[in-house]
Amino acid sequence: MAHHGELFGGFGDWLSHKLLINHSGWWWPRMILHMAGSEENALKTLAVTYREFASIADGLNYYDLKNDRNAMLTALYGKTSHEPESLTNSDLTYEASNL
Repeated sequence: MAHHGELFGGFGDWLSHKLLINHSGWWWPRMILHMAGSEENALKTLAVTYREFASIADGLNYYDLKNDRNAMLTALYGKTSHEPESLTNSDLTYEASNL
């Protein structure tokens, strides 16, 4: 079971890993907005995204998750920090109408 604060903080770590974003200007609400494409869709997808995370949260090692994300970023971009070029990415946009 996750300790106090790990679920909330872990959600951001997991989302950062999922989207390969690691930058101080990108907190999890901004990542959700980026993923969903609009504020309305972000609110609609938040519960679905959190349930996806919560279904695996107990088995996550957040230290390993961060190391894995950093290794992937280094392989792709030659550094451990990365932020998207734009706020929204059509490749990652969730279809809110399907929720």
